[in-house]
Amino acid sequence: MKTKSSKPAPTPQQLGAALKSAATLWDEIVATFSQAYAPLEVEWKAAKTDFGAFCRLKHHRRTLLYLLPTPHSFEVAVVLGEKAAAAAAKSPLPSRLKQLVADARPYVEGRGIRFHPTSSDVGTLLQLVELKLAPQTA
Repeated sequence: MKTKSSKPAPTPQQLGAALKSAATLWDEIVATFSQAYAPLEVEWKAAKTDFGAFCRLKHHRRTLLYLLPTPHSFEVAVVLGEKAAAAAAKSPLPSRLKQLVADARPYVEGRGIRFHPTSSDVGTLLQLVELKLAPQTA
């Protein structure tokens, strides 16, 4: 796992203090994606949020997902292209995530969704990113 930043990466203590009990889930998501998408690049970017930064997980210059610290928790964000969004609608993803994708406003970059994850969402995040990265046919 490589760390690259336009903003100095927070120390584990700073991140833990901000995330509180959600720090364990954050670490689990980063570890899971580090195994599934090695080499994983962890990139910190400045943001106008309470924490002042967000984390982007990348694999071979491709953004997989974003981790956005919030007070005592965090959100994950994923951007799906239109073909991946259509594939998500037909996939076995949980209905709440399918609804987030369906409700997401389409932009040139794709449809972005954000949500507060739970420990049961780690595998689902992998499925979502697999849909995003899979070559889509028309």
